[in-house]
Amino acid sequence: MTNKHELIAKVLELLAHEELPDSLEIGTPSKSGALKIYLDFEKPEECKKKIDNAFEIRTYANTKMMQ
Repeated sequence: MTNKHELIAKVLELLAHEELPDSLEIGTPSKSGALKIYLDFEKPEECKKKIDNAFEIRTYANTKMMQ
């Protein structure tokens, strides 16, 4: 198990190295659920894939919730 100092160092490292600087929020929590997707708008093809994946996962989650 890591100690507190190692954990803090790792969190600081992750915060300093933000790979996905942009975000996109789609939908509303009261309807079928809001999606917040972290992206790099400089890579539009990757963004499109992440958006498609997010909608697929949201649909799956909503289906599971109704079971």
